[in-house]
Amino acid sequence: MSAIELARGRSMPEILASMKMVAEGVLTTGAALQLGERYGVELPITTQMAEVLGERIDVRTAIEALMLRKQRSEAETG
Repeated sequence: MSAIELARGRSMPEILASMKMVAEGVLTTGAALQLGERYGVELPITTQMAEVLGERIDVRTAIEALMLRKQRSEAETG
């Protein structure tokens, strides 16, 4: 539900204040990015989500950044 509200342009503090339950992923996004950095794993979706949650970019800009990423193989090696 909070993702829909973000897409509608509501701010994260406003959304969280109106919720009666925990917004899944809001508090874990930063932790996921830290783990990705520690282990050298690129997390483009999580990175864009952190930008949206931090109100540094809007949802449309995040989606555009993801869609315009250079395609590359994401297959695991080793």
